[in-house]
Amino acid sequence: MDLEPNNRAQYLLKVLIQKYISDGSPIGSRTLLEDSGLDISPATVRHVMSDLEDHGLIRAPHTSSGRIPTARGYRMFVDTLVRYQKPDTDYIDEIQSDLRTDNYDTGQLIDKVSNTLSRITSLAGIVKVPKGDNVLLKRIEFLPLSENRILTILVLNNDEVQNRILDTKEKHSSSELQKVSNFINENYANQSLDSIRMKLVSDMDETRLSMNKEMQDIISTASKAMEVADENEDEFDKMAVKMTVKGYANKVKCPTLLVTGEFDPLCPLEDAIEVYDDLTARKEMWVVEDQFHPLWGIPNLGKLDCHHYIIDWLSRALLKDQTNDGRIAYVGTKGQGPFSDCEWKPPVGPGEAYF
Repeated sequence: MDLEPNNRAQYLLKVLIQKYISDGSPIGSRTLLEDSGLDISPATVRHVMSDLEDHGLIRAPHTSSGRIPTARGYRMFVDTLVRYQKPDTDYIDEIQSDLRTDNYDTGQLIDKVSNTLSRITSLAGIVKVPKGDNVLLKRIEFLPLSENRILTILVLNNDEVQNRILDTKEKHSSSELQKVSNFINENYANQSLDSIRMKLVSDMDETRLSMNKEMQDIISTASKAMEVADENEDEFDKMAVKMTVKGYANKVKCPTLLVTGEFDPLCPLEDAIEVYDDLTARKEMWVVEDQFHPLWGIPNLGKLDCHHYIIDWLSRALLKDQTNDGRIAYVGTKGQGPFSDCEWKPPVGPGEAYF
């Protein structure tokens, strides 16, 4: 397929948006090239994507090298790249008759409307319902960022993960934050965010006399993370962009163990793989199943801190030369640990979004 440069850029934008609508994950240059069917080089695709980004039509979420459409990109897609055909009268009558049926419960009706919308437009059909008591907390984690800032990771019942940066009055240690996350997970899991927020405030008022100042500060801050209103993650995005070692990994000369959580918000798996590939020294990578930014009390590591294993690995590498050079290991929650036979081939490569 041969397209003029302007048409080529528009076509690639259309393919990118359609792929993103279909999969919901950032699109890398390799995926875009495969889906486009164009007989061009990967470098050309990357160049076109760079131009589209310069024009504000696509952007990179977090630190991932994949791209997603911007509001401006969607607008161009709708206004100029999509061709609509008005449905005939018989089709309209069929749709109206179908939706008049009163045999659906709320969930079925939402699915029906969404599918009908998608079928009519040949695009994704989205029906959004108000957030409320159906948003439940599965798990919460706190990670220290600086003296008075913490990263809060919320895992919700629909497997959605939200990241929020919160300010605290005092500096808190990792052990203090771990105690609070354990407390909330043990006492408030599988409850609505609104309910948890109100209960935290109420319980803190009742136990204020027996609770030290540090715990009051953390729990008060944690209650803010439970607000159900849609959160703007721009602040997290800006911070995450700066937290990178890309371009420096090939300068490392000593044996290197790279440990990352499977769903680490600060270093997505595809970014960790890119850094790992750049390492030229003896190396090994551990991906810790179902963890975010694993440091302390990791179940996959016998509830020990990550640093104990790193020291052990370095000792083997420096004193005994006993490392699995070049291996990527998947450290499961019910496995035998990182030194067992748990070699893993990640399903994604650099530039391909894992989650």
